Amino acid sequence: MHKILSTRITLAACLFLAACASGPEKRTNNDQGPVSARARNALASANPQGLVTVAEGFERTGNLEGAYNLYSQAIAAAPELLSAKLGLARIYAKINEADRATVILESLKGNHGSDPEYILTSVEVLTLLANYGQAEIALDPLSSQANATAPILNMAGRLSQINGRPKRARDYFDRALGIQPGNSAVLRNLAVSFAIDGQYESAVALLQRAMDSPVGATDAKRALAYIYALSGQLKAANVIAASVVPQDEIQELSHIFRLLPQFTPAEQASVLMFDRVPVDALRRTTK
Repeated sequence: MHKILSTRITLAACLFLAACASGPEKRTNNDQGPVSARARNALASANPQGLVTVAEGFERTGNLEGAYNLYSQAIAAAPELLSAKLGLARIYAKINEADRATVILESLKGNHGSDPEYILTSVEVLTLLANYGQAEIALDPLSSQANATAPILNMAGRLSQINGRPKRARDYFDRALGIQPGNSAVLRNLAVSFAIDGQYESAVALLQRAMDSPVGATDAKRALAYIYALSGQLKAANVIAASVVPQDEIQELSHIFRLLPQFTPAEQASVLMFDRVPVDALRRTTK
């Protein structure tokens, strides 16, 4: 907990100082992790999109400060580079700088509002900000298409579930499985949808299919632990969790297991589909 808070404070300070400075520079004297200043400057001059690609790698691994610096340098080198601006919006959302993220997205909406890359980033930002209703609306131009991809349908299902439409959510998951029958993430989310609805046998059967995949087995077992907790079988939930979760997380997870049956369906979806425990749910159930 302290590590996460510390990271956010450090990065927020970095962003504040950057905002007060003259602005991002195309050239730099600073290395960024394994990327030397020379390599950064070469990419900025010849291939700003290459900087974005490296920044996206940093972002995926949680190095938000590094990602921020590279996105900013890419924008300085190519001010109209959409992918860099969208990356910056995601970074702001991830450190709870909602206003900054929104300003960037609003500035791009007029020219790029129908661009799939813009739509998906808007959905991601809105989801990070827990604005699930607007996220579902934003995704509709892509999820309503007959040729929508499995990842888009999977996201649409998650959003429908948390917004109180489980049957619609399962329709999306079924469509996604029609495209990718063995997609473990979709199987897991479909199982969670059934479990939140109290259909535990169907949920466990689906998770068994997901556990048969080496790619999604660990996440499926973690979901299985949550489903046992939902059904009130706390001992089994803890045993399963202990086989896939680091020891230092077990105590906190056990606490969530005890509270989970008291959460609303939307709050349960937040935990199981978005890996986020709503603060209001904790306050209400731990009084």
